[in-house]
Amino acid sequence: MTPRFPGCDTTYFGEGQTYGPLPDHGYTNLKVVLHTTETVGMPGFGTDGSTAPHYVYDATNKDWYVWADVDERVGTLKGHSTNHCNDDSIQVEILGYSDGRWSPWVGDFDDTDYNELARFFKWAIDEGLVDDGVTVEPAGGWQYGTSSPYRMTNSEWHAFSGLTAHGNAPQNTHWDTGVLDLQRIHDLALQEEPDMIYQIGNHYPTYEEITWLLYEAAGGIINVNATAADQLQPVLGKDDPTLVTEDDFDYLAGLLSMSDFQSDKLHNEGLFALGKEIAALRSLTYD
Repeated sequence: MTPRFPGCDTTYFGEGQTYGPLPDHGYTNLKVVLHTTETVGMPGFGTDGSTAPHYVYDATNKDWYVWADVDERVGTLKGHSTNHCNDDSIQVEILGYSDGRWSPWVGDFDDTDYNELARFFKWAIDEGLVDDGVTVEPAGGWQYGTSSPYRMTNSEWHAFSGLTAHGNAPQNTHWDTGVLDLQRIHDLALQEEPDMIYQIGNHYPTYEEITWLLYEAAGGIINVNATAADQLQPVLGKDDPTLVTEDDFDYLAGLLSMSDFQSDKLHNEGLFALGKEIAALRSLTYD
């Protein structure tokens, strides 16, 4: 039996249920398929668990739950989907919404959510369950309906192995996981030690390195005997150098001559390629 995802709640909701049969074509080219429940609380999944996934991620409490172990459930039917979505799949339901009118919405997911989902995907890769492929979500998220241009064909689906979403699966109408950034999850999973993903309004101890560079780029001279707050606050208005602010990103975008598109992406998604931004700032401040 495949080991359960480390850190997953030991509650095995599917105990005693019948899920079979497995598809005849076996366990080749597995994929992790992400869904959203469009609920805050845990669904009954058919009241008896008969439509349950393998795992559930609670986006509110950042907890994981197992409904059925992977080896038992790969390829079995999952109620609201067709078997083309479930063949050779490891199903993960996220307690949350692809619909932005409700909360928790995947568009508001923070570093913790992305790192948790990346941790699961990395586990699946390390266990040899899936390859490291990814299907990048289209701009604005997946589209509703069986005719969505973003759905794989049956043959493409069975040939793919990696991370994908319900909206990419053939022969169904669903469009989850909306605007969830699968590429970001994938990239985090493949990093040995994921970088910080700095976002406005959050605190990061190592963000001080960026603010010192901003300070120097603004013409400040570092006084080794002064505190960070004393030196950074007058130039950048930062009482707390670990707090990421809107002004930081505006200033960073200006220093690096970012386009409006790049600047908007920076504000909306945070600093993904930390090393690139640091290197660019160093070139400005130390040349």
